Amino acid sequence: SEINTRLISDTSVNNLEYTNDEFVLFCTKQDLQKDFQLQSEVVILSLGYEYQTPSFLQAIAHFLNWDEKERLTPDQVYAINKDKNMSLNPHLYLLSKTFKQRNSNNS
Repeated sequence: SEINTRLISDTSVNNLEYTNDEFVLFCTKQDLQKDFQLQSEVVILSLGYEYQTPSFLQAIAHFLNWDEKERLTPDQVYAINKDKNMSLNPHLYLLSKTFKQRNSNNS
């Protein structure tokens, strides 16, 4: 039989209660700042991950968008450089397997 699972990232668990043989989690989705509740028979928490900025970005760090926690902040097209007219050709983009690289003609 299948086991119903769910992986939820970028979420804070603010409180946890155990009632009627199940857990109730009171959470906040960090990127949306939205509170929500989950109910589950089993809870596995992952703690301790901390992002490390790659050292090769130090030379151009002053060109990049950063938040108050010193994390890169991509815009709606995943560009991470402040000045879109600067001579970083075409632009700097935050890429992963789930993102498609944009052609410079589309920006």
